[in-house]
Amino acid sequence: MSDPLLFLLIPIVIFILLFMDYLTNRCPRCLSWHFFRHGLIKLDKPSKRLMREWVKCEVCGHEWEKLRKNEG
Repeated sequence: MSDPLLFLLIPIVIFILLFMDYLTNRCPRCLSWHFFRHGLIKLDKPSKRLMREWVKCEVCGHEWEKLRKNEG
């Protein structure tokens, strides 16, 4: 693999990871982005759907169900 291609590939991979984090950790009500789940409060409410958990936005207090973070 050549060096110019590697320097182009690294920012693209970082951008894709940040974009996926933006889509999964964004509050549906106030649209604030919780960077790597910072500012999301995990609630102890049981979820009826598989691999989901209830979270609460620290900014506006909105509660919603989102995909569970992998534990390891």
